[in-house]
Amino acid sequence: MGQFLAVGISTKLIVSKEKAEKGDLSLDEVLQKMKQSIHFHPSIYDFSDEDGYWRWNLKKQIWEEELLGFLNEFYPLLNINKSYTDFEDVLKKLAEIPTSDWLELAENKSFSSFQFDEYGENEWLYFEEKPFRPKISIGFDSVLLELEGKIIIESWGKLFNLFAFSIQKAFPTFQLSKAIRVYITG
Repeated sequence: MGQFLAVGISTKLIVSKEKAEKGDLSLDEVLQKMKQSIHFHPSIYDFSDEDGYWRWNLKKQIWEEELLGFLNEFYPLLNINKSYTDFEDVLKKLAEIPTSDWLELAENKSFSSFQFDEYGENEWLYFEEKPFRPKISIGFDSVLLELEGKIIIESWGKLFNLFAFSIQKAFPTFQLSKAIRVYITG
């Protein structure tokens, strides 16, 4: 099948507490590295420390209050040349159903432009300044908004982070834009 370049909304992030502790990394150090490396904004997530993992879940209020407005601005910019896309159907469906059903709609994968993506690559945080240079993985649950490809790339990170940061800056009135992620899936 191959791999694709994707844009999505990070609804959950997860870090193994055990692996962080093995690298002698505190929660504060991990958070600082997430902010620095992937433009992470903890204020839009609820944090929990359970079952050996640090978890950040996108705040329900932000999801429910901002998703439709954000997508109404985001999708038309993404699809300027009107190539095949189902984004108008996505917007119509989201407007018709209760906000509490939006994640379920993504999980059902009824639309190519709005679906839960379980194949997205993890991000790695590297702590070069620490002894033995530990690294830890961040797992994501994302709602895929668009993908293109196929993509073949040997290393990535800086450009994808710049793309995500640029999207955040393009939509400053939406806190939800801070949950945008550009990544490889497939």
